[in-house]
Order: sequence, then C-alpha cells, then structure tokens
Amino acid sequence: MAGSQNQTPVDRTSRKKLSKAGQKTAEDILAAAEKLFSQKGFKATTLKEVSKSSSANTALISYYFGNKDGLRDAVFTRQLKKAGSGFETLFATEVVSFSTESFKQMIHFFLDQSERDDTLFRLVTWSTLDSDDIASRMTQVIWDPFYKRLADIVEHLGNGRFTRQEANCRVWALLGAIHGYVHSRWHSAKHLELYEPHETFFLRYKNLLVDRVTDSLLGA
Repeated sequence: MAGSQNQTPVDRTSRKKLSKAGQKTAEDILAAAEKLFSQKGFKATTLKEVSKSSSANTALISYYFGNKDGLRDAVFTRQLKKAGSGFETLFATEVVSFSTESFKQMIHFFLDQSERDDTLFRLVTWSTLDSDDIASRMTQVIWDPFYKRLADIVEHLGNGRFTRQEANCRVWALLGAIHGYVHSRWHSAKHLELYEPHETFFLRYKNLLVDRVTDSLLGA
C-alpha cells in the first residue's frame, strides 16, 4: 500500500510535466475514479471500470498514476486540498472563539461541507469499511484539528466542569449524531427525489440537531 500511516497521500501527477491534453486525460481519470470510489469503495472498483468511465485505457492510468494505489492516493490528495482549504478558511476568519455560537457555527460548517460535496465523507466511510489506512491518515490531517478545536470550546465553556478527556468524549458523541445525519441524507438521496418539502425537512432537522446537541454537550 502506498505511503505509510504517518504520511499523507501524494499525487503522482504533480511530479510530472503534463501537456494540456495530458492534464485533461489525468483529470478525466481522476474524476471517474473519484466517482466510482465514492460509490463502490476502493476495493470493489476495478481499473477496467475506471478506464471505461474515463475513456482512457489502463496503460494511460498506469502512466499517470502508477497503479490502483497511486490512483487512490491522487483522489484523496485532491480531496485533502479541497477540504483543507475549507477548514483553513474557517479558522482564518477567527469566527472560532470560545463561545456557544462559535461551537454551533463549526458544526454547521461541517454539515454544510457534507451537503455541498459529500465525496470526501463517502470515501472515508468506504476506506473505514475496507480497513484501509487512508481513513486514519485523512483524519489526522483534516479532522483532528477540527475535533481538537471543538473540544477546546467544550472544555472552556465547561468552566472546570469537564476534564479534557470528558470534553473529548462529548465531541465524539457529537460526531455520532453528525454521521447519523449525513448518512440519513445519503439514504434519502438514493431512494427519494429531493423535492422542496424534503429539503425543508432536513433543514429543520439540521437546525434542531445543532441546537439540541450543543445544549447537551455544553451542559445547558
């Protein structure tokens, strides 16, 4: 498996000088792999399927990405960059302070990210199910700082009521609620048309979830 547990995925194409045509081909391959990996998981997806979906033969896939592991790493690298820029923007705005409102804003940010593009969440879910070390590597790079910031807020607002370990446990409880919400949206999107009343329901549910979870975790 490419890389070690302490390394982030590396995009092989970033080390190649590609022509415009080559860049388009590599992008088409990446887009096809990203879609298939998020739908079926890495293990269940074959290079022949990626080749058919991208209209690029397997020799080109090997040229640009080395092998299936290299292609997977390139997909995750691209997702890392997209997700990382979002979290960096959140932290750079200094919206995150030690307040209940900041806590809610961070949860909304996390949920909004999953609604705008759930590819990363699907990839990490499949990676976890496949017992792939990519999921833990992604968590270390992207989500650990986010979780830590939430735990910082919980501990601060607890005014000495919570130890650091208790603050961490409360944040992990929050993650369970978040994942339940995200998966319920996936299920409904797969089996139902997301017409307006359905979207309205999820908006109300999300707002209620954030309010109730915040009150519960912060001991309100």
